[in-house]
Amino acid sequence: MKNRYDLLITGGSGLVGKHLQKYIVSNHPLEPIGQDTVKYLSSLDVDLTNYKETSDVLKYYHPKRVIHLAARVGGIEDNMNYPIDYLETNLSIDTNVLKASHELFSRGRFSETSSRNF
Repeated sequence: MKNRYDLLITGGSGLVGKHLQKYIVSNHPLEPIGQDTVKYLSSLDVDLTNYKETSDVLKYYHPKRVIHLAARVGGIEDNMNYPIDYLETNLSIDTNVLKASHELFSRGRFSETSSRNF
């Protein structure tokens, strides 16, 4: 039997993900709401630069919707010193989440944003 979640959020332990979690818990925009209806993923749960892991985790949780907030972040200095590394890593993450979501869903149930604003 598959796990079923209403919502899966990548980047759940990041700045935006933590604030979104607080908002969801305090405002209850989903019915029914509870920790069993929303799954927050962090880099400890899955390596989103790896397509197979990304696809497997989406198939495992089988969410109705995905909000993609995950990105490689490291602060202003690290971003300035390694801009291509950050770009390539984040493009890989985005591509894998988009592709795996597209394969899982028949219609658009995916939202993406970026919190890497340096």
